Amino acid sequence: MNEVADLSVVVIFPESPMHVSDLLWSTLREDSPTLDVVVVVDGRSSPDVASVVRTAARSDARVHVIDADSARGRSAALAAALERCSASWVTVADADGLSIRGGYRALVASLQSSGSDMAVGTAESIAKHRYRIGRAVDGALDTDATSILLEDRPGLVSDDILCGKVMRRDLIRSLVHAEDPWLEELLVARLYLAAGRVDIVSRSVVFCRERPSKSPAAPMSSRWVTDESRIWAALAAAPLAVRQSYAREVISRDVLNPKALDLLAAGQERPDAKELVNDLARDLSTTSLSNLTIWKRWQLALIAMGHAALVDVARPDGRPIGVDDVPSFDSTPLLVDAWAPLGLRGEEDLRDAFIDRFVSRPGATSGDPDTDSDAIDISVIIPTYNVVHYVDELLESIRASVGVRIEIIVVDDGSTDGTQDRVLAHQRADPRVRLVRSPGAGGGQARDAGIELARGKYLAFADGDDVVPPRAYAHLLSLARRSDPDVINGSYLKFFTTSTWDAGTGFNQAYALPLENVTIETHPQLVRHRAVWNRLIRREHWQQTAFPFPGVPRSNDIVAMTSVLLSARSIAVSPLPAYVYRDRPGGGSMTSRAGSTDYTVSYFSEEATCAALVQQRESAPVTREYWAMVLNADAWQNIGKFLERRSGDRAEDRRVAEQIAKLLSRAPRNELRRLKAENQVVWALAADGRFNEARIMLRAEKSASTLNADQLIRALSAAEALPTIPRATIDSLSLKYLMRRFISDPSWRTDAFSPALPVLRRRLLDPNVPLAVVPHSLEERLAGAIVESDDVDLARQSISPPSAGIAATLRSGARTTLSGAMTGLRPGGVTRLVARQYRDRDRVRFPIRHFDFDDRTWSAEISPELFPRAGVWVIELEYEDSLGMRRSPLKIEEAANRFFPGRFQRLTAASAGKNRSMIRVRDSIVERVGHRASRITGKRG
Repeated sequence: MNEVADLSVVVIFPESPMHVSDLLWSTLREDSPTLDVVVVVDGRSSPDVASVVRTAARSDARVHVIDADSARGRSAALAAALERCSASWVTVADADGLSIRGGYRALVASLQSSGSDMAVGTAESIAKHRYRIGRAVDGALDTDATSILLEDRPGLVSDDILCGKVMRRDLIRSLVHAEDPWLEELLVARLYLAAGRVDIVSRSVVFCRERPSKSPAAPMSSRWVTDESRIWAALAAAPLAVRQSYAREVISRDVLNPKALDLLAAGQERPDAKELVNDLARDLSTTSLSNLTIWKRWQLALIAMGHAALVDVARPDGRPIGVDDVPSFDSTPLLVDAWAPLGLRGEEDLRDAFIDRFVSRPGATSGDPDTDSDAIDISVIIPTYNVVHYVDELLESIRASVGVRIEIIVVDDGSTDGTQDRVLAHQRADPRVRLVRSPGAGGGQARDAGIELARGKYLAFADGDDVVPPRAYAHLLSLARRSDPDVINGSYLKFFTTSTWDAGTGFNQAYALPLENVTIETHPQLVRHRAVWNRLIRREHWQQTAFPFPGVPRSNDIVAMTSVLLSARSIAVSPLPAYVYRDRPGGGSMTSRAGSTDYTVSYFSEEATCAALVQQRESAPVTREYWAMVLNADAWQNIGKFLERRSGDRAEDRRVAEQIAKLLSRAPRNELRRLKAENQVVWALAADGRFNEARIMLRAEKSASTLNADQLIRALSAAEALPTIPRATIDSLSLKYLMRRFISDPSWRTDAFSPALPVLRRRLLDPNVPLAVVPHSLEERLAGAIVESDDVDLARQSISPPSAGIAATLRSGARTTLSGAMTGLRPGGVTRLVARQYRDRDRVRFPIRHFDFDDRTWSAEISPELFPRAGVWVIELEYEDSLGMRRSPLKIEEAANRFFPGRFQRLTAASAGKNRSMIRVRDSIVERVGHRASRITGKRG
């Protein structure tokens, strides 16, 4: 009696003979769970594929073939396959993919233990680089879970690939209808909705050569809109959190995709796109789209109002149009919460706002502030220390300010280079300038002293070596008086000795367009820049909410500004430059001293306080934006500078490590996992005080070719010992920097690689999440050698090509066979013949036959019908030895046949020089006669 399978693997309409052969090979070698494989083929449209699958079915009773008409669609094929499945659990494999050893076993074991309806693993791409496939957001697939509901992890709804999942056969069978148009993303969404409970297995279970569910429809095309509308309709009864997660991801990933926007801009108005966007936005909250840049918010609003053709105007380098070309706007679709963060000015008309921002001059004000009153508008506070070469330029620029009543409070911190004399000269010439001596030490205490003396309604700050444009303060004050915000931000320019940088293009475009009546909640991009000098701040708000400036050498303004921004009831932004920051050459500026121990400790200490303030805010958009900025930009730059300049003193290293660990202790785990694998390791090693190893990984992230084996092995060994680093991260780097480097670089195949073997063996034999290697690859052979022995020679031999071809004999007759001795081959291992056409540049291989063998010989019956076409074919033997798959060319000798003349033989041995691994495939006699007749007829014509 046949054993009942635990799992049925379904493969629908494979297109590549070689790929489906590889898939069957990688799947059938599993001894647990017991399984059967149901392959649906179209023998008429893909005869090569059908031949390979039927050959596999004759060799293995677990393989079942269903012949179907591909014109009827994939839904009909899947429905037929599900009827043929014998197991109670089913998975639908990617026809071009590979099974990872132990992957299906882990999914089935989880289901048998939990009783859930579906288990979900992850898929990895091996198309060009190894990376995890799957668009589940918010870390939904990053950690194991048992018997959860979809609302427990709403981000699962964006996971739209069918492979890598095992579900109850009755569940998927109830959702598949033969007459339905095929849409894989819709089927996956229905599976998540219909499954009562779901298990998450965070390991990789399958490999894919390309993203399997990649829709042929371009985002925002008519077909794509139709497909997405079907999915959205299926989610109508889903919990609100699930719909919000899906809508937010589709909008940011697909609707606002640059190619999708180009498609919309190039076409006619699209009512279908308008309707879909409005449906998606209807359930979103005010902050759901907060992490979109202001440009993208406007583009989305245009689509929602039915003006998709204008999306290419709402760009930094947008298409120029005239005011008369702007149609009237019906803002009714924008009366839902999701559209609140556009940053309009009070009751500003939407069309006027569009014209102001994208058609006319962005950021123009309505005029200069009222100057009739004697009250001081702005107190400008300037801490100075030894800036004699720059302070005149700064004070002259501020004194030239027009349309605003200012006082200029210069607080000197004990300059010794004549700075005070220069300020006194300005004080004598202009009563608005006032010089005071700092009561303490450091720029922070100097600023605090200036704030105590300030009399203006608003505070402004400047550094002694920078410049303020003459109309900057008047422009910011106009915004202040119009919408009465607590903080008014301007853009700024940063200039170096050879270049200038415009902040309007940075900080996630926080300063790209004018904004009024916004908060840090609706525009969290504003948290990315926390210097004090490009803004006006209401003095009363500062006094109520800001922390005193600390007496630290570095980043003494980020805590105060973070506090002010988080607590501001209203914020305004102007895209016009309100400040010019000088990156001063030499060692006198704070920027130039970054990387020293004191400066690094100062920064991380202050950043940890900022992190605590953000954590207290409990705002998902602000948290996401803040940690993206810290881990990838501000803190990342600081750790990089420290690693480059550190002295190696243990006490100094300990001070820095303590502050880094303090900061990272507040970082959400999912934000850390968003980082590149190298960056994750650098952070973890630095927090543990392993700065030498952290510097190695930092250099590897930039250029691994400059590092030797000993350095990378030491760094990865240290990383492996840290429990804070996910195992998947260690696996990724072990593959990238150890196994693949050993395979690709002959200089690494020495005894110097020996220390890497224990690291790799531990990862390969991990009982929970073993390192996944690609089946039938040099990776797998090297892995087999590493598991078997600590011998570098064996590792080297495992990936070396066979020294000589395998002898084979071609015997022609009524039946044609290839045969040879079993020398070097493993009885019971999978063996097959593959062919590629001689001089084929793409080197596409076709599996043509599996072997029959006994203890001494192997043989395979071949026929011309196994080859896709006539011609000369290179024949290779693929076989398994103790380490995995190996491919070797054959040395073919043709046996003499007196009874079967060569001119009648369709398969004969061929050669090219010393290459004797070829077979010539001829057309049949009837076909040859037909070809000759056609040529004769053509000549006569």
